[in-house]
This record gives sequence, structure tokens and C-alpha cells, in this order.
Amino acid sequence: MEGRWLYHIGNGTGVEAGEMQGPCGVATSRRNEVLVADCGNHRVQVFTLDGNLKRIMGEGLRYPICVAARKSGEVLVTERGGSSVKVLSPDGRLVASLPLAASRQTRNEFHVCAMGERIAVSDAASHVVRVLDAGSGEVLSQLLLQHHDTSLISPNALAAYDDSLIALADHARHSIVFVQEEK
Repeated sequence: MEGRWLYHIGNGTGVEAGEMQGPCGVATSRRNEVLVADCGNHRVQVFTLDGNLKRIMGEGLRYPICVAARKSGEVLVTERGGSSVKVLSPDGRLVASLPLAASRQTRNEFHVCAMGERIAVSDAASHVVRVLDAGSGEVLSQLLLQHHDTSLISPNALAAYDDSLIALADHARHSIVFVQEEK
């Protein structure tokens, strides 16, 4: 099966509105928007589904690598080497900075996805996925995910299928793992 290139978003490499420098993360919102973590330009750019720039957000971001949209319209962002999930309002104002327990590694890369009133965060350096309360940032559960002699080696990008099932890319195992919290 072959795919057909429909269109692209972004006006090439650069710092101007609509231009990008190393986009690292992408997500879609319930508002029919495409959110792009524009890592090299330290911002999130928001486009319509047909590629028109709507707004730029994330003043004060530093190397955003992952972006996710909550049902409420809030935008979740993690940064390269960062130690928190930044929560932005739909118009881009910083609403909260939820601290993450960083491992001893100096280059943590956290990836994030929305799960209703909770947030799932993968931490490759600590080999774990944490589920946080979206309001307080409190760690509700920590998924170490061991199955027989298999455990997560390098959890990376993740997506929530519903409010409990998580699809997780384990970079070092070259596979996608599906996990669910035990209640």
C-alpha cells in the first residue's frame, strides 16, 4: 500500500512565524489544530489542519520536544533536559509547571500524553512511566512494567487510547508496548 503526499506544514527552516528549526513533536487537538514542538526555535506553533499558522505559544520554553493537547484545550509540553511538564492555556499562557522526578541522568527526555484528568509521562532514563494528576502534578501511579524477564528499557513517545490504555514506544526494544494501569 502506498501513501499519497497531501501537503506539509511549515515554511522551511528559519525563525520567522511558520518556519521551523528541528520540529520534534506533533499532536492534534479537538479544535482541529496541529501543534508542533519547534525545538530549535523554543516554541510551539499552532496550525490549522490545512497548514495555516494560527498562533505561536510558549514564551520561555527551552527546546520543547513533546507536545500534547488535553480535551480542555490546554497544551502540555516537555523540554529537552527539563524537569517539568509545562501546562499552557489554549492561548499560550503558562498555567502550571508540574515538577517531574528527574533521574540522575543529565539529559532527561520526558514524553507526555493526556489521559482525561491525568497525564502520562515516560522517562527513558528511569525506565518508567508515571501517571500524574493533571491539576496538582501529584504522582498517582508509577508503571515499572515488568513481564517475566522483560521490562521497559527506553520508554519514549506514548499515546493514550482511552483513559487507561497507553501505547508506548520502547526505543531500545524496537517495539510498541501496550500497558494498562492496574486498579
